[in-house]
Amino acid sequence: MIELVSHFASKERSRNLEPLRQKQWFIKAKQEAKQRTDVEDRLEGDVLAFAAETITATQIQIEAFEARLDSYGSQLDKNEAQLLAYDTAIVEALMENRRRLDQIGDELNEVDAELESLLEQAHVHEDGRRLFKSRDGLSVIDETGENVSLDEIDVDSVFSPASELYTDGLARRRDLQGQQLLAEQERSELLDAQEDIAVELEGISESRENLGQARERAASGDMTVKEMEEFDAELEDAMSLPMPKIPASAMKHITGIESAIDTPNATTAFTSNADPAAALQSPNHNPAFQPG
Repeated sequence: MIELVSHFASKERSRNLEPLRQKQWFIKAKQEAKQRTDVEDRLEGDVLAFAAETITATQIQIEAFEARLDSYGSQLDKNEAQLLAYDTAIVEALMENRRRLDQIGDELNEVDAELESLLEQAHVHEDGRRLFKSRDGLSVIDETGENVSLDEIDVDSVFSPASELYTDGLARRRDLQGQQLLAEQERSELLDAQEDIAVELEGISESRENLGQARERAASGDMTVKEMEEFDAELEDAMSLPMPKIPASAMKHITGIESAIDTPNATTAFTSNADPAAALQSPNHNPAFQPG
């Protein structure tokens, strides 16, 4: 009796396990099918890659490639012209900036001389402070511009130029120092932009060399599809690089060339065949020139 019960229990477990075995078989079969597909895809990819590396481009492919090279070359010409125009504008902005810095420096020297003269005429307090009395005789300041307590001094004993002259000079000096700081920051931005342009121009030179090599390979008659794809990828990457941003102090020098440059946006490409470099560039122009 016990053996009979055990027999039926075993059969029941087998029936319960059958769906699980079927599911496991299905999963395994699906995995093996995917593995076969992956292997086939890799083999197909390897075959295509090998074909691209060894198969010579057809004449139609070469002609289409040469047309793209012409397009690349045209874009390089436009980018170079724009960069040269920007560089010339930056040189002009740098010269203008130098003139402004020199003027600010001269004015600062004048103000300092005036303040020094006023200090020499100031009342010298017993503690060494230089004092200035206001025109109305109601207040006194020291050389730092701070008010002095009337409890510390006898106002009637202070004989000096009017404190208003001295405070006006201090305010003028602070204003000039602020202008000087802004001008120095502007100069730093201009020099950074000029360096960016130099890097971009070097990149264009390298792209031209790459373009020349591509033309030579296209004319050789044995250029492979793989080579063509590699040249395309490199040149397309070079074309997609954004133009450097130009400070407003330089952009204002090229706003008159409306036919060549979209002046509100320093990163846009040329929209016409006009050559802004010819309009701005002198025969002896040197992109690396940094005035002053």
